[in-house]
Amino acid sequence: MVAGIDGYLYLFGADLSGVKLARTPDTPTSIADRNQYDYYNSASGGWQKQPLAKGNANGNILNWSTDFFGKKLGIFSGDIWFDPYHQTTMMVFMDSGVDGQFWFSYATNNNLAGPWTTPVSLWTPDVPAACKNQSTPWNYAGHAHPGWDASGKTLLLSYSSCTQYVSFAKLTWT
Repeated sequence: MVAGIDGYLYLFGADLSGVKLARTPDTPTSIADRNQYDYYNSASGGWQKQPLAKGNANGNILNWSTDFFGKKLGIFSGDIWFDPYHQTTMMVFMDSGVDGQFWFSYATNNNLAGPWTTPVSLWTPDVPAACKNQSTPWNYAGHAHPGWDASGKTLLLSYSSCTQYVSFAKLTWT
């Protein structure tokens, strides 16, 4: 979610085809009222009352999936924020694959509706050795924590591993 821009609360959702964008007036009553929501359709360039169907990439703000042994991977978790270091809106997300890879994209014109750059692999954390013999030996639930560095020069990432560990990594932009 992104709030405080223009009186709207913006919500991002993902499926196997990519990222979709919705908005509602930023008031306590409208957030719980789905009749107050508008959904962005990048194909038409406008807002509409009907959401895009799950799996319909035609109106996504970011089309993304990758095949992993013949299976499509979508976005598992992620975050969007204005980055002061790059002076644009950034998106960092973790894919739904067992590798737990982090990806990033940015809005080329600093508009939440895009256009967004093609996602680029940012980093793939190693699975902790203690997880190797577990029933869930993978990393998941990755998030960016841009507020840890007000300058935006570094980015703190967190992720979970095998339902037992939460790890952090600090990336420095060059």
